[in-house]
Order: sequence, then C-alpha cells, then structure tokens
Amino acid sequence: MAMKAFDYFKPKDISEAMALKADKKESFFLAGGTDLFVKMKNGALTAQTVIDIGELDSLGGIHEDEREMIIGAACKVSEIEKSDHIRGKYAALAGAAHSLGSLQVRNLATIGGNICNASPSADLLPALLVLNAKMEIIGPRGIRLVPAEEFFVGPGATILERGELLKSIRIPLLSREKAATVYLKHTLKRSMDIAAVGVAILVEDKEVVNNCRIALGAVGPTPFRVYEAEKHLLDKKLNGEVIAQAALLCKEACKPIDDVRTTAAYRKTIVEVLAKRGLEKIAGEQGGRLDGASH
Repeated sequence: MAMKAFDYFKPKDISEAMALKADKKESFFLAGGTDLFVKMKNGALTAQTVIDIGELDSLGGIHEDEREMIIGAACKVSEIEKSDHIRGKYAALAGAAHSLGSLQVRNLATIGGNICNASPSADLLPALLVLNAKMEIIGPRGIRLVPAEEFFVGPGATILERGELLKSIRIPLLSREKAATVYLKHTLKRSMDIAAVGVAILVEDKEVVNNCRIALGAVGPTPFRVYEAEKHLLDKKLNGEVIAQAALLCKEACKPIDDVRTTAAYRKTIVEVLAKRGLEKIAGEQGGRLDGASH
C-alpha cells in the first residue's frame, strides 16, 4: 500500500514544534519513524502533518546530575545500548536496548518512540519500570512528571493528552556496588524478533534483599510490576527456594493471551523460567554488574 501524501515540518526548537502540533490537525511527531511510517504505509494511521523532532538538541543526549540520569526522548536506542555509563549502572536498560530489533532499527529508533508506541511487548518498558523511571511531559499547561507505571493505560495507549510531548526520561541514580539489574527476553524466531515474553529485574543488597522490582512485558495489556513477588523477596537471601517461589508468583501474576505467535499457557511457563533465570543470574553476579540482555 502506498503511503498517502502529508505535510512535513522540521521545527528549530520545542516551542515551534508545540505550536505546530496545536495548529495542525491530524499531526504526529516524528523522531525515528520506525513505527510511525509503518503505520502510515499500512493504513493503520492517517497523518496530514508530520513534525520532525528527531534532531532537536533539547530532546537528545544522556546526562546525569547528583540525583538522576536524564535521557532525551529523541535519544537513539543504539546510543543507550552502547553507553558505558548505562551498561555499568543500568544494565537492564542497556540489555533491553541491545535486544530491540536489528542494528539498523536501533540506529533509527528512539527511546521516546518505543515508549509512546506503548506496545505490550516493547523491550524498553519493563526495564524502565524496574528502574523507577519518570516521564517528563511538556504540553500547553506546562511540564509534568509521571511515573512509568502510570504512563501506560492500554495496548498502544498512554496518558499523553492532545498537544503533549514526551521530553525526557528521568531515572534515579543507582549504586553500582549495591544494585544489580537484568533484562531477559524470549523470542520465537530469532534474537531480533518481537518479545514473546520480557522480564526485567532489579535487586539491591542481594545478600539480604532490601529492595527489588520485577516487571513483565508481553504478558498483559501493558507492562506491569509483580508486587507479590517483590514482597516475597524482601529481607531474604536469594537461595533456590526463595527464587523458585518468586518465579512462581510471576507466573501467577501474568495475564497473557493466545495470539498468532504463541499461546497464553506457553507464555506463562516462559515467565516462570525467565524470572528464575534472572534472579539466579543476579544471585551469582559479583559487584552488581550485568552486561547485555539474555535470551
């Protein structure tokens, strides 16, 4: 199917981008285009106007201050994947980025696009949940910060209101010595395939766990935290029995569906396997550093 004609604008700053968005009907922001253009070409989305924000300096880069790491919404997924800083402190996010599509896709796709597309199987979303990320949103009424777990309201749906734009992702600083994170993904065909199951885990002070977060992707309408499993792990040492029970709680918490790729029952089984594998990997790590994603 041929893509329908549209008007294209490349604003010089966020103010101009927001003004265009308010003025133009059926308008969409463009950062990487890996999702937007596919939807336009197959007729799933009709855009009269495309506003290219992919090269705005204020939406790019990876920065850190004394409290948090700030990732611009237009930051390429490949930048996140390759960042030594993110690989060292936020390995689940680096691993999730590495597992997203092909190298060509990662060089085009942006973290903001992956988030705002809000696919239940998006790789970055579980990692952002366990890292306690907040979304910085700019709009006609100013700026607001929204926790990642409140940002997604359904498949392909977020809390973004008309005229709003995701500006950055803000992640609290983690101690490299005390915190370990990992992202694990199961695919049915090849490593660059869409996740059939995604599991992200964060554990602090693994000798006796004092903080942990577990998030699942592709097994519900939105990515979500597994609070019962997290509660189970608190104040315990990561031994075989404790890990097995946490993995079972993850399996019980997920609500997958049957689709063209696999069955709900298969996904539930894989959730338990990956949760167990991820916790075992964290328990066996020294120094809290994990590099890359596991499949």
